[in-house]
Amino acid sequence: GAITVHHRRDITRFTPRSRLRLGPDIRILDATAVQSTTSVLFEDPEIHTVRVPRRAYVIQCVSSLVSTRSINPKAHTAPDAVAESERRLAEVQLLIDQLSANGQKLLVVGATAITGNPTKGLSPVVSVPEGSALAHFNALRGVDVYKDFDAVLVIGRNEPPIQAVENMARALHYDSPAALRLTGEWSREVRGYSVVAGQEMEGVDV
Repeated sequence: GAITVHHRRDITRFTPRSRLRLGPDIRILDATAVQSTTSVLFEDPEIHTVRVPRRAYVIQCVSSLVSTRSINPKAHTAPDAVAESERRLAEVQLLIDQLSANGQKLLVVGATAITGNPTKGLSPVVSVPEGSALAHFNALRGVDVYKDFDAVLVIGRNEPPIQAVENMARALHYDSPAALRLTGEWSREVRGYSVVAGQEMEGVDV
């Protein structure tokens, strides 16, 4: 009994108000920009690869499926599920303690149910020592206060439901002449670790 319409909204904030006035030179810094998506928002965009100095190395050495529910005892009622969640949460806390030992400044990032959200009165289920910090996924963009930290621990991932991702695709490409192939399922592939030269590449399913 419901109809949902998905359509993109035109970006008008950069449109010149007069035909005599040229639009601004817009430069978008986006490591994931692709022609197929950007071109539906901006006319004839040019994509250039810019090489920048590496400021950090991201190394995933252990693969573990860590959903927010799996390490949040508050999300369960069954005693066995609560106990298992508390066990996994204790492992995460131990890793935090190890990475922040000896005065190391550690930034821990995760969902609000894990790292908390002070503006909404949500308390974290993990703790960090003085000098380290907790931040939820939506509190990082444009923030430059963590650049001098020694390490960052990302717990889980900020992944929307598959339905939400497909709805974005519907909105962006609703007028595309080619039909979208939406399966309602994630696709998996192996991504390589960052490893020492000369060793065989290890991988993890993502």
